[in-house]
Amino acid sequence: MNDWTIDDIIVLHSSERYITFIALENCIEYFLMVGCIGNNTKPKITRGQELKIFRAYLNAIESLNNIIEYVYFDKFCKNISFFDFQTRMLKEYNILQNVHDIANAYKHCIRGTWQNKIFYKNTKSKSAKDITVDHKIIMEAYQFWHQYINDTTTISI
Repeated sequence: MNDWTIDDIIVLHSSERYITFIALENCIEYFLMVGCIGNNTKPKITRGQELKIFRAYLNAIESLNNIIEYVYFDKFCKNISFFDFQTRMLKEYNILQNVHDIANAYKHCIRGTWQNKIFYKNTKSKSAKDITVDHKIIMEAYQFWHQYINDTTTISI
């Protein structure tokens, strides 16, 4: 039996490591499953693969949504409350708001289907919003955080 822990394999001691090794990798896994990257041909998706692809989609969305918290505790927690930081980030960067909306739809709302589209119904406002799987949202958020990691996007809050 090995005497190692997950900390020996990968230490998530910074937001950059979480973004690089968890969030962006979850996106890449999803992109490969649906043919968004790689050989640029859309794979034929069987009925049995749909749930695996949907799980990869949710993993990518949830990972992307969690980045704000990692960045906050890594770089901003001494200057601003998390609520204020998150509110400003979502207001400033529309793609982060889109990711946040989808993640929270699955986390807090009643789910259902209508005309083969997945939707949520906000239990407080009684409104419904179509949240069908959208590759563009994940791709745009992936690009945003990829640029952040490579110092081409600066967060100014």
